[in-house]
Amino acid sequence: MATALIQQAFDQAAQLQLLLEVDGRLRAVNAAAARAVGRPPVALVGRRIWDSPFAALLGDAESAVRPLVAEAADGTRGQVEVPVSRLDEPPRWFEFTATPVRDPRGAVHAVLLEGRDRTTHREVEHVRREIAAMASMGRLAASVAHQVNNPLAGIQNAFLLVRDAIPADHLYARFVEAIDREIARIAALTRQLVETYRPDPGPRSEASVILAVHDAVHFLRQLHGGRPLALAVDVSEAPTMIPIPDALLRQTLYNLLQQAADELPATGTLSVRVAREGDGCVIRVQHDGATLTDAQRAQLFEPVAGPVERGKRPGGGGIGLALVRESVTAVRGRLTAHAVPGGGTRYDVTFPMTPLAGGTP
Repeated sequence: MATALIQQAFDQAAQLQLLLEVDGRLRAVNAAAARAVGRPPVALVGRRIWDSPFAALLGDAESAVRPLVAEAADGTRGQVEVPVSRLDEPPRWFEFTATPVRDPRGAVHAVLLEGRDRTTHREVEHVRREIAAMASMGRLAASVAHQVNNPLAGIQNAFLLVRDAIPADHLYARFVEAIDREIARIAALTRQLVETYRPDPGPRSEASVILAVHDAVHFLRQLHGGRPLALAVDVSEAPTMIPIPDALLRQTLYNLLQQAADELPATGTLSVRVAREGDGCVIRVQHDGATLTDAQRAQLFEPVAGPVERGKRPGGGGIGLALVRESVTAVRGRLTAHAVPGGGTRYDVTFPMTPLAGGTP
């Protein structure tokens, strides 16, 4: 009875389990491992693991797993996490553990090799790290904005006194209103930064894409207040909520809108459209400025440091856009750039409408 229960537990385990002789021959294979290679267990038992279908399954990961098995055969338990590729599928990360199995006298007479799929766990951890980094940047931005507000309030109060002392017919009176407007614009920007990066009351795994788009567009208008930039927004077909952390969504929108604005010359048109398409939510940011070449699109998401002249940015999206692509990919999304016929560039972000297994932070 005990042997039958052990065999049943072996076969019902979700992870891959292979019981090997010390010379590498397969003594037993559980159902999960047999399914992974598409062969029945009876067709695998008795073959050396490296001369079996498992060798093709492991691919390049064999060079890391083989010494693990050899060490277990000598009595040392080991573990390694490696990418495993199958055909044209994206690589998945597996954690392999090799454990020596000892007889009553303590001699190693078999090796238990277990493989656990850690891909989803790594994806979730990646998202958590990205959100933590964004939260840190947000706190820094809010802190800087708060610190700027203090001297700005003093400047504003002092200027009110100076403004009243300048006669309307003074040679420089025309600058009074311009200074007043710029002070108001800086104050609005700092307020927007504080509101945008206000700490969330708790973790959220979904966000209002419509609200995030309107906030991002408003922020861009404030940032480019004195520039004749035409902005068009269409959220008529947008879903109400998407299963993406709010901070990640907003950071994506701010960086893409700023990237598109930087690629435009002094004037131009920039549009944002959001719609649900199939199982995803697609955000399209498009402008009628420079058209990216194939070479520029290939380099677009490479980190580029330092200031970039307006209208000269195509081909290097800056560190922000490189981080955005990493964050979007971490939640199983896609970020692509396309040339627009007739002139211009379009950025497409597709977020899945189903959350990651295990949730997002």
